[in-house]
Amino acid sequence: MTTLDVEVIDVLAALREAHGQCHQLTGRLARASVALSGGFDLETGERVKGVATEWQEVVDNELIALEEEKLAAGLKMPPVDLRTAHVTRRARLKNEELYAQFLALDAQVRMLQKTISNRKAEISAAQSILKGEAA
Repeated sequence: MTTLDVEVIDVLAALREAHGQCHQLTGRLARASVALSGGFDLETGERVKGVATEWQEVVDNELIALEEEKLAAGLKMPPVDLRTAHVTRRARLKNEELYAQFLALDAQVRMLQKTISNRKAEISAAQSILKGEAA
């Protein structure tokens, strides 16, 4: 067996490993995306609301409550940027666990997307090396 044969075998092994990792990460991304954004649970087939939807409902309810409070007091609503800040803060304080879930799932989805992108680049590089070796 030549050095070239060993290098090709090493590249093939790396390619297979990156492909397997990409496949596993894609499954994790799909599950995290459903948990975050909603959709159908991949294992049960049940409809899942999603943490982002739940969080948005909480924020919307706080906005409605703020408007009702201001109307009852005969006051105007604050400007949009302050209103958003007030409502988000109120929602976070009343729903700390949901907000933490939202942040964690959002970060997990972004991390998985980036990791999958990196694995795809590794696969592409390994394929390019193999094409070069074959030529």
